[in-house]
Amino acid sequence: MNDQPFERTNRFFRWVLACAGLAQGLGYYLLFEVADDSDSTLAIALMVFLLVAPLSFQLSFGLGSALRTAIASVGFGAVSSLLWLWLDARLDWAPASPPFRDHLFLFAWTMTGGAYIILPFIQTWLSEGGWRFPYPQLFRFSWNNILVAAIAGVFLGTFWLVLLLWWSLFELVGVSFFYDLFSDALFAWVFSGGVLGLGIAIARENERIVPTFRRVVLTLFQILAPVLAVAALLFLLFLPFTGLDPLWETKRATPILVALMFAVVLAVNAVIQDGTLEERENPVIAWLIATALLLLPVYAGLAFYSTWLRIDQYGVTPDRYIARLVVLAASAHVIVYAVAVAVRRLAWRDWVCRANPYLAAAVAAVVLLLQTPVLDPYRATATDQFARLMDGRTDVGAFDFAFLKFKLGEPGRAVLAALKETKDHPDQAQIDAALDRVRDADSYYEIARNQPRLPLDDAKRARQSLIVKPAGTDVSDTLWRSLERQHQYQLERCAEGKAECGVLGLDVDRDGGLEFVFLNSEQKYNAYIHDPDNKQAFSWLSPIRTGADVTEKDARDLWKAFVAGDYEVVEPTHFDIRLGNQVFSY
Repeated sequence: MNDQPFERTNRFFRWVLACAGLAQGLGYYLLFEVADDSDSTLAIALMVFLLVAPLSFQLSFGLGSALRTAIASVGFGAVSSLLWLWLDARLDWAPASPPFRDHLFLFAWTMTGGAYIILPFIQTWLSEGGWRFPYPQLFRFSWNNILVAAIAGVFLGTFWLVLLLWWSLFELVGVSFFYDLFSDALFAWVFSGGVLGLGIAIARENERIVPTFRRVVLTLFQILAPVLAVAALLFLLFLPFTGLDPLWETKRATPILVALMFAVVLAVNAVIQDGTLEERENPVIAWLIATALLLLPVYAGLAFYSTWLRIDQYGVTPDRYIARLVVLAASAHVIVYAVAVAVRRLAWRDWVCRANPYLAAAVAAVVLLLQTPVLDPYRATATDQFARLMDGRTDVGAFDFAFLKFKLGEPGRAVLAALKETKDHPDQAQIDAALDRVRDADSYYEIARNQPRLPLDDAKRARQSLIVKPAGTDVSDTLWRSLERQHQYQLERCAEGKAECGVLGLDVDRDGGLEFVFLNSEQKYNAYIHDPDNKQAFSWLSPIRTGADVTEKDARDLWKAFVAGDYEVVEPTHFDIRLGNQVFSY
């Protein structure tokens, strides 16, 4: 499909988009440098508006009337900001909590994905002048937006490199005026906004740049499509022989499976493009892609099972809640594509083109609902964690009460209030004591320092399997909590029987108290030391080199020496040198 030229003069078009960027840059300057209030809820709402509204206007200007474009862009930015304000007001963080760090991150990346999906619908509405959303238009805008933004980013980066060279040249002769000018906050913000807008204008107004760039990218994905199809088919062929255990052991099964599904979906859409091209691919490649699409629901099932296992074991968190929705979105795409192949066989492309707008609209709706009570991940998390504690799936000793107060906002505090009223739990005394500790805490980390990091069963197995030298050395609860905080992954491996862990107690500083060295049979040549008297965390022990490189044999010998009891505290070869108040190590 050929891109139609914009009906405007280049000079006017560039001025409008550059001025929008200048206004955006000035807004950010006033917000960050003048108001100096970038941590407040209202400031973040303004940041969202300043990002969404000008960028939407710059990517959409010229597709319809200027007034409609301005109204649509301002409306889109205002809705995004209002969703943030609503989300933050509903969560109502405790004063002692670090303000909106966690939910700001989730809001940012979910709304970024939602804006990418919604903007092509707005652009199609502007260009078509009605409520029809032809797939070729949606396809073109969705690819063009990301490519235009990338070109504008390169354009801005190139400008800044020129300015860097400019001020560096004048600094050679002692003239600092240009350095002072270019490094001034007002100049940096306004200049960056204006140049970014100008870059978007240049990329959009040229009839060849973006379509050519798009063809290159689509061609790359077309080449990758059969490769991804072969990889997906081979994995399923090997799966009956390997079983699922190696997949679960990676602890990254869900993101890997979802990434493959989305990669295949992206490559397939690059092959069929907007549905107007004739089918010209090799019959073998067409068969490979169709077969892979037919079997992709197996990946969806594995991803669902992986997510269910994680949630069943540890419960819902905001991240896992959204991960489950991401799996649902990927699964919806691959199931629809598989049905299209099963029903239409090799003539499945038309169905996919018809289904894509509906799938995109559904995903965008879910993203928007995530910011509302309908699909609130924080309330869902609080409800699930409460249910798990009450029915015994989570042990009271392993339950993170501080997480409810400091990480879930008002929904978490509501659960804490409900727990305070509960009187029939078998471990109610332990719950009441934990609630008292959380009530008096000023931050999450004040409580977390004294809470276990491993699931209770894993912690028991890891502690029971711990090799302690010399025999009889006491591994206190304080020492164990330090191990859990800093070496959780290694302890998990030891709990699963895939490695061995050990603690060596030695009086290294000759003060009559023990320091503790932590070792792991998988850590090769590394060891970590902890000094309880100085309340130091475990720090890495640097081995003294003997001139030869460390080998795998050295790593094995280190663990064997520990198990065999071959260790001692050795006097240093070189003592430190004191000169006045300064001490130097040789």
